[in-house]
Amino acid sequence: MKKRIAILLSALMVLSLAACGGSGGSTSTTAAPAETKAAETQAAATEAAAPAAATSDEVFELKFAGSMPVDAPSSQGMERIKQYCEEKSGGRLKITTYPANQLGDSTLVIEDIMAGTVDMGCFFNNNAYDARIAVNSLPYLVTSAEEAKKVYSPGSHYFEAYSSIFDDLGVKILGIHGDGFVGLLYTKYPDNYNDPNAKKDLMMRMSSTDAYRIALETMGYNSVTIAFADLYTGLQTGVCDGAIGLTPVSAESSFAELIKYWVPQKIFIDPLDYMISLETWNKLPEDLQQIIQEAVTTETNRQFDNMDKLDQEALDRLVEGGTEILPLTDEELEAYATKVRDEGWAKMADLVGQEIIDEIKKDIE
Repeated sequence: MKKRIAILLSALMVLSLAACGGSGGSTSTTAAPAETKAAETQAAATEAAAPAAATSDEVFELKFAGSMPVDAPSSQGMERIKQYCEEKSGGRLKITTYPANQLGDSTLVIEDIMAGTVDMGCFFNNNAYDARIAVNSLPYLVTSAEEAKKVYSPGSHYFEAYSSIFDDLGVKILGIHGDGFVGLLYTKYPDNYNDPNAKKDLMMRMSSTDAYRIALETMGYNSVTIAFADLYTGLQTGVCDGAIGLTPVSAESSFAELIKYWVPQKIFIDPLDYMISLETWNKLPEDLQQIIQEAVTTETNRQFDNMDKLDQEALDRLVEGGTEILPLTDEELEAYATKVRDEGWAKMADLVGQEIIDEIKKDIE
């Protein structure tokens, strides 16, 4: 019994000495900083992890606006992007789509995207915000869907130059939807339509886009500016004899009964920009940014792969309705492309800057 008490007293003395040493003894001098550092490291790690954990559970509700009708390819693409993002994010992205200008005039909605009050959009951008945006309608930049997919996709000289314009406007370009190749439609037979050097006597409608004016002038046409909303009446009453700015899909859906002739001129693709406000983009965690980018890239690639098919299906429907397709040979199309690039691009350089034109030329050299 006495032996057990002695052992217990010895143990208590050791503990007492250790406690005294903790206030200044050599035993704890090396241990205390290590323990403190470990505690501080753990605290810092906990603090750093807290926002990430909160972010991973946060739900982001985004407004996604577009201009085309609900059944148009781009509007259907918006729905597929929405579905992909919501599924891949596990519900952390909630996207409401507003096609067919449901949020109002596209010009104003694009300004809302710049301001961050609307998050995402799929629109044709005119050069009202920056003259350099006119490069999105650079005539005869490409003449095939394969070329279009290469030039209008991330990584090309065109895409990088074009995207940088919007960086200054508070917008990130995610991808470009090629809605189809723009041709020329007519209500009267276009004499000399296949000769790039001939003067044509028909009056062609265009929008206020400078690139359209430059293209028509270089190709030998007279032009008149008519708003899209007034184009049907203009064609019907003879204010204009034809129009530039429509793909087979958009022409067939809106003007099929008025179109007597169609020339697959392939002057531009009709580019609709998938874009997101930089204010919104910068609020999103990196993994959600990646999901949105993946969704848009998948959709734009899908559209470029299907573009020829969609164009041809629309042309077939036009023919069934009585439209005559006036073809161009490969040589005639190349002659138009060469003339417009040689003469029209110099005029485009006055709008967008020669340095941008020079950069984009690298994609087709």
